[in-house]
Amino acid sequence: MKKLSLFLSVIIAICLVFSVSCVIKEVPVTETYYETEYRTEYRTETYTEAGKEHRDVLTPKKVWCSSIYFKEWKWGESSPSYLSQFPTSTVRSCYTGFEISAVGHSKSQIRLTLISTGTGPWIMGIYDLTKVGQIPSPPTHGETVQRGGVWYFILTPEYQPWFDNLNSVVSDPKNILYFTDSDQYTSQEIIVNVTGVEELGIITTSVPNFAADPTYAIVEKYQLIWFDEVTKERQVPYQVPYQIEKQRTVTQTKKVPFWEAIFR
Repeated sequence: MKKLSLFLSVIIAICLVFSVSCVIKEVPVTETYYETEYRTEYRTETYTEAGKEHRDVLTPKKVWCSSIYFKEWKWGESSPSYLSQFPTSTVRSCYTGFEISAVGHSKSQIRLTLISTGTGPWIMGIYDLTKVGQIPSPPTHGETVQRGGVWYFILTPEYQPWFDNLNSVVSDPKNILYFTDSDQYTSQEIIVNVTGVEELGIITTSVPNFAADPTYAIVEKYQLIWFDEVTKERQVPYQVPYQIEKQRTVTQTKKVPFWEAIFR
């Protein structure tokens, strides 16, 4: 028992000696860390751009004129409304129909070059007739009568089915591509998108200036403009992150024997 007590006393004494003899010291330590940096890489990207522009002069497939006009229409207040069959003799509508090769092209336009002189007030409606077909010429059944010095066109029963069909086409919003009149449009050209159109119809109502030109024509040339998109490739830069291993020296505190603190 005495030996055990002596042994424990020695151990405790040794621990006390080492505890008292240790001091706190700052020492340099090398540590590893990582930083994120970026490098430029490239990937292939496809894009489209307009190809070469093509132009074709259009020849009408169907042309007819009739003594009808756009109902409830006033100069400067045009709207795609019904046609009326009771105009005065100085107002006339002419239809020009085209079969165009706009299908299959990326973009197609029709360009109308207007006659610069000789035309009086006019109104124009342009229609997509792809699902309808060209509007046939009006029947000849009908007569004109003069009332109070003014000539009127009187429809016969045979005329009405044709006229009803015409009105159903021009009043359907799905068919209307463009609508304007001489008060709203002052340029000499009208350009309308006709991409995907196969059959096209244009109806113009005009009051000609008979002193300069006794005709009802207001368009000098019809032209189809089209182009196809071209697919190309280009290299597009982008940033890729990656880790870089680095080292640095930092200061840490730790306990060391006092003699080590003295001799180092």
